[in-house]
Amino acid sequence: MGADDDISLDALEAMERGQVLADGTSPERVPLARQLAGLFGRGSGWTPTAPRSDRVARRAAILGGLRSWLDADAAGLARWEEWLRSVGSPPTVVAGWVAAMAGRWDDALGAFDAAARDPRQAALASASRALVHLQRDEVEEARSLSRRACRIARTDERLCDEYFANLVLARVRRHGGELELATRILSALGRVLPNPWRGWWAWEALLGGAVPAGGVSERGGPGSLAGRGALAGPDTLAGPGLTAGAWAETSRIASALTAAAARGDQVAAADLWASLAGCPVGAPFAADVRGLGVALGLVAPRAELAPWVDGATDDPPGVLRGLCVPEIQSDGRERAAAYVVATPTAPARRLSALGAALHHGGPLEGEPRAQSRGARALAALLLAGPRGLPDEQVFEAAFGFAYDRDRNYGVYRNLATKVRQRLGERGSLERTDDGYRVELRAPIVEPDPRCTVPLRELVLRSMSTAIEGAGSRELADALQLPLRTVQAILGELVEEGACEVAKAGRKVLYRLEDTTFYEPSLTRLSGPGSEG
Repeated sequence: MGADDDISLDALEAMERGQVLADGTSPERVPLARQLAGLFGRGSGWTPTAPRSDRVARRAAILGGLRSWLDADAAGLARWEEWLRSVGSPPTVVAGWVAAMAGRWDDALGAFDAAARDPRQAALASASRALVHLQRDEVEEARSLSRRACRIARTDERLCDEYFANLVLARVRRHGGELELATRILSALGRVLPNPWRGWWAWEALLGGAVPAGGVSERGGPGSLAGRGALAGPDTLAGPGLTAGAWAETSRIASALTAAAARGDQVAAADLWASLAGCPVGAPFAADVRGLGVALGLVAPRAELAPWVDGATDDPPGVLRGLCVPEIQSDGRERAAAYVVATPTAPARRLSALGAALHHGGPLEGEPRAQSRGARALAALLLAGPRGLPDEQVFEAAFGFAYDRDRNYGVYRNLATKVRQRLGERGSLERTDDGYRVELRAPIVEPDPRCTVPLRELVLRSMSTAIEGAGSRELADALQLPLRTVQAILGELVEEGACEVAKAGRKVLYRLEDTTFYEPSLTRLSGPGSEG
């Protein structure tokens, strides 16, 4: 590592901690070091005062572009790209970020590929390529690239690169359905990330279910992980609050929107949605905003989300996964991950629990997990609409296996009784030529247990927020599950390699295993300027 690289790394750390590097630096390099430190202190509109083209100045410009990315500042990104071109710089990731912000995915990928030829940009380029592939729904390629970026950044010991790569990895994990791994990354980063990064972090945490509705406070500080079956301590997501900037404001609005939805405040939710839809988050994150609107029932779904909303598929698309998480209540009842909302005059649609609460006008009560057969059948019939469903599909929706009339007729008749009991005065279950249909007389909001999360995933998600590990009884208490059930699940997870066993004195702890992400420590990914 040369002298220029030493200055770059030192100044980078000073920049992240809000410090100005001076002690131990030769006089001719103090101004450049101060420029580097100022990148994150002055905001994304600042540019270098002198057109230098050496490696350190190029790194400074890349970091300036990164600050513009964190501020969702497309104009700032364009200024940094223009400055780099003016000094004859080789290809950088900044050109790719400019193209990605505008939704020019082919151009972005080409720019990132060119930048990746520079070893000093390899981590940022790989993570940025992962974002493009994720936009194209190529999750496996995105996962491979984001994992590679994390390893490169950790080896290179460039803090900004590692922050960026880890946030991208958390995003990829969320889209790929690995919510427990995404939560682990976000809850760990939340303890050390400097202010400029916390707007993007808060966005990922909110959409990934790592913080509950309204989890980002008015001051911008994160909330706890309580409320989603998670193990939450008072400092689980402790850290500095959000600073000014488009991302910070976007995260605040989204948090306020989910809080309004949770309490059923439709007027406030409509106003906040109008504000959120106008936030300049850029093309890579526009699908997130629309996905949140779809999950809350505030906007019609596009083609990629319509099958889940209409009930054609039960597995939430990547952008909705973190928003469709069941909640285990203190009495052991479960608030479903998704609900069906319908009226006598409007077709049924599936929404997240927050969306259902918004349309219901307040929080919904949970139900015993075992009593879901009637709810499954009713949800399927509501989504089928006036045409109804044949007996075979009603039965399979409720029980998960094929209907045999000779063997299952008695059970099926009992199922129809349960559906009628759930409907009550709100509607009637009518017989058709080959099955059943529902006729509604009043609006209805019903859980759809077909979208539920298996118990093993709930255990993994709870484990993900316990940085030092969690005991089986602690997990059982958090999830309101029998201890023996949790112990059996933990045994399977250990055997599969999904979690590891550690000991703290006489106590046995279980800890989520992730071969890519390593926890922050006092000597890595944090420093004097990071709180928590």
